Amino acid sequence: MVTCSLLACGPMARTQAAEARTDARGFVDVWALRDALAPVEALQVHDEPEHCGRELDGVASPSPRQQRAWQACTAAWQKARAHSEAARRQFNADWGPVLLGAIGRGDRVAEVIWRQCATTPVLDRSALESSCADDAARRAIARRRLREIGFVPAIEPDDQPSHANGPPPRTAVQAYVLRRYAAGDLGMSRGGTHHGGNAPRSAEELEEIRDSMLVDTVLLAARRAFTYSSGKGLPGDELATLRLNRRPTAPGVMTWQANTLNSGQPYSGPHDWRAGPITAHLGFERGRQAPVGGPTDARLMRRAQQTLAAIEASIERWLADDPRWGVFLLQRVGHHEWVPQGLASTSARLNPGWAGLWTLKAQFDDLRPVAVRPLHARISADALRSQISFEADPAGGSGPVRCDLRYSGGSSQRPEGASHATTATSTVLGYLPSFTPAIAPGEPGPVAPFAPLNPRQAYRQVLVHCPQGEWLDSRTARFLFLARDTLVEVMRQGGPRTPLVIRHWQRGKESDATWDDAPSPGPEPTAAEVIGWFDSAARQAEATEERLRRGSTADLIALLASARVERLYYDTNSLPEHMRLLIQRPGITGALCNAQRGAEALVRFNLMLLINQRLKHGVTPVAEQPEAAACLRQALADPHAWVRIEAAWGLRFAPAAAEANVAALRPLLNDPEADVRGNAADSLKLLQAGAPTGR
Repeated sequence: MVTCSLLACGPMARTQAAEARTDARGFVDVWALRDALAPVEALQVHDEPEHCGRELDGVASPSPRQQRAWQACTAAWQKARAHSEAARRQFNADWGPVLLGAIGRGDRVAEVIWRQCATTPVLDRSALESSCADDAARRAIARRRLREIGFVPAIEPDDQPSHANGPPPRTAVQAYVLRRYAAGDLGMSRGGTHHGGNAPRSAEELEEIRDSMLVDTVLLAARRAFTYSSGKGLPGDELATLRLNRRPTAPGVMTWQANTLNSGQPYSGPHDWRAGPITAHLGFERGRQAPVGGPTDARLMRRAQQTLAAIEASIERWLADDPRWGVFLLQRVGHHEWVPQGLASTSARLNPGWAGLWTLKAQFDDLRPVAVRPLHARISADALRSQISFEADPAGGSGPVRCDLRYSGGSSQRPEGASHATTATSTVLGYLPSFTPAIAPGEPGPVAPFAPLNPRQAYRQVLVHCPQGEWLDSRTARFLFLARDTLVEVMRQGGPRTPLVIRHWQRGKESDATWDDAPSPGPEPTAAEVIGWFDSAARQAEATEERLRRGSTADLIALLASARVERLYYDTNSLPEHMRLLIQRPGITGALCNAQRGAEALVRFNLMLLINQRLKHGVTPVAEQPEAAACLRQALADPHAWVRIEAAWGLRFAPAAAEANVAALRPLLNDPEADVRGNAADSLKLLQAGAPTGR
């Protein structure tokens, strides 16, 4: 790069220097500018040497040693500050005129860098209005010009919703944040968007809950952006600022799939779309329960697809306008790492100590030891890529598996009391009951699963990236720690109901095992593929909704094979939508009865439930009640106890056939199942008294 001080070089040299920093249009070479800026920003020091006086806080009479230390520290600060100021002056002499000249020729990228002070603190902006000018009028000019350019991540969020008598409506804040998100500004503060409840009092409040989930879903799923913040105060949140000079950034703490471990517990915000729905209690529909969120929520999936597509469209539009806008672009790697365009991640460059052959020696499922067969794995690490090749994946499947390895940026936690046994709430993984139901908060911590790890040390976390490990469309967590000659693998496939698996691999000799490696895992899903996932999920959910809305009785009954009540003592408020529709639909008693033939036990149980609820709530026409009672009486002989229980309970709602019902119920007083006997006895009493009642 050509460098030239305005004081040291003549006019010809300055012209040549400017040409080396601009293109044929006279627009700034932003990549060269970023390279020149990086070492200058690295030299920055605090305005005051506050760190020098920390040892003297509260000391009335410093000792001679303390005074000498303070003087030496202050002198070092003064020297560093002078060096920083000299570099800053040189940078501004080199680049200030180049930027101003480019702005004069219509360079909008250069103008954003100048006018938006967040891009760098090094630039002397006194020659042109900027967002950090001392004068309010000059700041207003800069803000107006940034709005005219229209690059949203550079526009001050001074148009946020407000309210004279308190916080603005949540819906307005959500809409504003989502608009900024759609422009690629994922660093926008999400304050005021989170709902946090599950009992909406109106249909509008239900949408607030869904939009709260949408904000988090977009943040977790987006693959590219101009700014980004997790909102958790992590080191990676520095990307929330539209800085010109940025480096690949990770959270700086242990991760658990898409989550980060805050205070030792996995947390990813109010909603991880992969986790499935929450249960909302609809106060405006008498407390009816309904699933909200997750891949089956058609509205959430469609709006997520649309917002993610808008982000990509915005990015592509700016890059088509001028590829130099890419100097602000961030690319996501895995779940957590963000890499500025034009730079390469170094997280895949593992220490050479990881390389070699490893043999599986021990495994713990939910902290209990299980037998293992001697499988092998090989780790290779070079300057560009690190991989693990499993002879056969111990997690299941056939044949070899190969996965990429990357540092997460975080490390294991140190157990309380420097002992694995102290408590289950402060372990290598943090709060262990969050990861497995096999241990309770009041119990001691497990020793054997973590034995290879020194409790006084922190171990760098290495993520296993592949479809069989941590991948964007699954909830599998899989990572490694290296403790001398033992590799500790931690894994849980899918959601919280699957076991926490910990494996110990010991270093072996390369000659111990040979196998043909599997192909390398393909590249991570692109933004287009992720958007396609949401589109596919939305289409499926929309088709299900349409099927429910227009579906025939046979279609709705067929859904019982996959979505139904699977508890004997159920809450009618939590019934799936298709079951609610079947309860309300008139004239279908015969269809419900006929569907029992050849159906599996749980489907038969749900059919009895539907017949009972229809009788209980007076939906079954009087003309159909004898048929419904006959269907229930026939089910009293069902081989599955749940079906007999439901049929015995339901007959109390068919008093028109009381005599036949009483005769059919009496043999069940000797049923081997106590719940069958109890429900039969209760129904007999009510029928004989002529006063049927609810459960």
